[in-house]
Amino acid sequence: MDKKRPYKVTSHQEYEIGRFTIVKDTIEIDGTKYPYSYEKVEDCVCILPIIGDSIVLLRQYRHSFNQWFYELPAGGIGDGKPEFAARRELLEETGYLPERMEYLGKCPVSQGTSTAVAYLYAAVCGQKRGQELDKTEMIEVMEVPKAKFIEMIKNLEFDHMVGIAAWHLYQQQFKEK
Repeated sequence: MDKKRPYKVTSHQEYEIGRFTIVKDTIEIDGTKYPYSYEKVEDCVCILPIIGDSIVLLRQYRHSFNQWFYELPAGGIGDGKPEFAARRELLEETGYLPERMEYLGKCPVSQGTSTAVAYLYAAVCGQKRGQELDKTEMIEVMEVPKAKFIEMIKNLEFDHMVGIAAWHLYQQQFKEK
């Protein structure tokens, strides 16, 4: 048994389903076997775009919920480096070019169900060009004053968890309230 893992994996299967790899393991704890599944997903970036005293938010349609959500720009890293992906996703989803990017940290997206880690950035935005959305992305861009953004977090109108983590780290690192 691996010293890091407190149980034995007795079987391991992987299934490619669209853009995901689903892992189905059987784990053994004290002689009893249990199913355990999770998704292997590429790491991603999430960007907190700032313009003056406002945050650039997305209102994005999510097919999995059949609902629109407020989010920060985010996306997969692909084969490049996280900062390159953050610049790319910011431009694609908002149309804004960053004047300055600050790395805020990284965090797991959902430890119990996914292998993805999110690299978080703050971007001071400048020039705006047009969005470069994928065909399946339905995104509206809006600028929201920081005070309203904080209220949106408090009342769960903004519930994008990696976005909330980015905001929290930004506040801690730049002493904003």
